[in-house]
Amino acid sequence: MSYRINVIGAGPAGLFSAASIKILLPSADVQIFERNPKESLSTGLGYTFIPQTLSYLQHFGGKFIDDITRDNPRWNTVSILSESGMMTQRISAHNYVGIPRKKLMHALDNLVAGLEIPTTYNAEITNENISDFTKTDLTIIATGVKRFLSPEAARPFTIFETESPMHYAWFEFPITVSDLSVSIDRTTSVPYLMHAYPFAKDTSAFVVEVLGQNVAAFCNEFGFDQQKTKKAFLTPDLFSQARLRGSQRPLHENMLLLGDAGCTPYFHTGAGLNTAFYVAHNLAKAIATPAKTLPERLTLFAATQGDYYHKMFTQSVDLLNRNLRVLQTFDSLDESDRVLLVTGKGLDGMATSPTIKL
Repeated sequence: MSYRINVIGAGPAGLFSAASIKILLPSADVQIFERNPKESLSTGLGYTFIPQTLSYLQHFGGKFIDDITRDNPRWNTVSILSESGMMTQRISAHNYVGIPRKKLMHALDNLVAGLEIPTTYNAEITNENISDFTKTDLTIIATGVKRFLSPEAARPFTIFETESPMHYAWFEFPITVSDLSVSIDRTTSVPYLMHAYPFAKDTSAFVVEVLGQNVAAFCNEFGFDQQKTKKAFLTPDLFSQARLRGSQRPLHENMLLLGDAGCTPYFHTGAGLNTAFYVAHNLAKAIATPAKTLPERLTLFAATQGDYYHKMFTQSVDLLNRNLRVLQTFDSLDESDRVLLVTGKGLDGMATSPTIKL
């Protein structure tokens, strides 16, 4: 049977879900609608794939796998660095693959084009006309971190959110790190957590976490390239307050929340992307399964994924609060306590929130 499926959002989650459904159910009429221009979606830093996520890509064939993994950094360890910069722990884990966002989007764009899935950019999509896009068997809302639905429209999805005194920033720096690296340190006056990972040649991505009241001081003391340009590369406007989101009921009628729209997990490396691809992969399998009607399959799928989103949200809040305690009590913790607090198991099996010294 042929189903009509609209995907709202042409980021990684939207493109991956559309392609996954089309691969497993070629008869489906899948279309993608995106509010922003295409070129704006390729900006941003890189991602980290875990092996489970890479296994989902096998459906798309060798060329796509090669586009994703060719010439990209790989590593199988997580390094935990102490305040003094000494290695205190090295964890052998999965084999990770780093990839720049632009390269990932290019590969997904080519995949969607090869599957002949129509994609409309600059689409006029608002809360007022959303019903025009939901006259389908299923509409997937994959609009990313920013809340798209109005509070009234979002209410049936049972969305729960939290915010924290923690603020964070992502930035890239022309340093090559060898693996996913965690460090806990302080500037002259500001304790911080940072993790880094390689994602392109001669460039690594860094995620730094500080208490909100310390953002300006941190940027003044840390955010300068002292050896090269002596200019600020990290400014307060690059920081965002830590906000997490989950949905207990990601399906309402024929609308399904996917990716960060349904669950915005803790902002450590690759958490959002790997979560989105996991859910999209399971969604495609549920839609392609011949047993029962499509609404029955979607209801069963949504119940399972709602539990998963809730679990991810709970773990994310615990992790965020743990790292918050590190910063709030930094001076009273000895080195082993600090390492213990940041090296609990992460949401996808890797050690959490890594960092390295610049």
